[in-house]
Amino acid sequence: MSWSAAEKILSFYDVNQPIQCEIDAYGDFLKAPAASTDEYVYDTGNVVHSTPLLVQTRKAVYNVCKYFSLRALVFNDGNFLHFGTTKEYIEYTTDLSGRLLSKSKEIFGD
Repeated sequence: MSWSAAEKILSFYDVNQPIQCEIDAYGDFLKAPAASTDEYVYDTGNVVHSTPLLVQTRKAVYNVCKYFSLRALVFNDGNFLHFGTTKEYIEYTTDLSGRLLSKSKEIFGD
């Protein structure tokens, strides 16, 4: 999130606090930049507790966030290596004095 986007959201909160209805990051803040209209604000199927201010607040969030641009980082396939806890990692890779063990050097290099 850019600094200007964060400032706009904080400004929204300053003007509208306390928020008196259920809004969420995915359903309101992230959907707004991707939506071509504010029609989704009327879909309250995912809301646990609907209040009279819900649609009005969601429209206000949409108006703040609709001009934000979204970017995604796509990572190449990789390997997941799990070394356990920090203690287990240290025990596996070092001797009592903290020097790398020979088996660690084979895995990690010098």
